[in-house]
Amino acid sequence: MTQTTDQFIYVILSRTQTGFARTLRRVGRMKYNHSAIALDKDLKELYSFARSEQFGYLTARLVHETTDRYLVNADDIQIRAYKIPVTREQHDWVCRTIHEIKDDPKFMYNLLSVLTYPLLGGFSTYKAFSCSEFVAYVLEYLDFPIRKPLYKYRPDDLQSLLANYLCYDGNLLSFTSERTKSDNYFRPFTMHLLNDSLVAATVLLYRSLPVMFHTHPKSV
Repeated sequence: MTQTTDQFIYVILSRTQTGFARTLRRVGRMKYNHSAIALDKDLKELYSFARSEQFGYLTARLVHETTDRYLVNADDIQIRAYKIPVTREQHDWVCRTIHEIKDDPKFMYNLLSVLTYPLLGGFSTYKAFSCSEFVAYVLEYLDFPIRKPLYKYRPDDLQSLLANYLCYDGNLLSFTSERTKSDNYFRPFTMHLLNDSLVAATVLLYRSLPVMFHTHPKSV
């Protein structure tokens, strides 16, 4: 990829300490459970496929993340940060793609692929990404050697792709002093969220189950 540039994006791998994150690491035998893309070193513009609210497992999608989400249950969150040089055209594409997907209500978190990965090895779902699947999608555009389907990538798999771009390995709060806060993530569970979750579950099942059984659903 082109190196003659002074613009960068960052890929952040992390070991968060929520119950869901620990379960993913244990079942998947992974060191890192989450990956995200940042448009700046201070992580003010940090994006990933994740929950928009702490109890919204089924309504997860591409969200603007904040550092307080990472620090749930711990102050010492281990991360790896990768600094990737990009051209202006590439940087503009990444920004535009993030905001187009974030603003598209049809995009979802590829939850069933993630949960069944140990048994099925993952699968592609219409307008759905896992966190690392989305990072791999961006890296593919940046001409990184993506050798397998995007849905096969987990956070640990990104390390070999990005090895030459590692700029930091340690505690999140030693990487950035910025403390950003979410307006929505820590909201309590509500009936509105329950309703949204039931709708999301129906759509996700409709999209995912035929793929799991090798048929092709209509786009919804």
